[in-house]
Amino acid sequence: MVALMMPLVIFIPPFFAEQMDLGMAVVGGIFTLGRLFDVVTDPVVGSVMDRFQTHFSKRAWVVIGAVPLALATFQIFFDPADNSSSLMYWVVVMYAGWTLTNLGLYSWGAEVSEDYHQRSRIMGAIQVANSIGE
Repeated sequence: MVALMMPLVIFIPPFFAEQMDLGMAVVGGIFTLGRLFDVVTDPVVGSVMDRFQTHFSKRAWVVIGAVPLALATFQIFFDPADNSSSLMYWVVVMYAGWTLTNLGLYSWGAEVSEDYHQRSRIMGAIQVANSIGE
């Protein structure tokens, strides 16, 4: 999942600032607002996941989040609009999908085993896979 975010923060801001003539300050502001939205949604999504754990497994949240994440990634990378409101919309959708998939993955990894040491190994493996993805 980290492999998705690296190109987003390295290549997309200069592209929208220079090629789409939005300016680096506008693009930086859009991504900052997107991250602030992400800060607010993380605890809300965590609470919703805990509340609906009997209806959905953690795997379901990963799949649910993959849909807006994939759609927004496509829009940002392959079909960019040349206005700031469209970019802001897709950045918010992308971070919402990112939140669902990330929180679903980490909470699922923490629930796979009842053994503390096994859970530590699982979470360590997730982190190693993320690091390799970078």
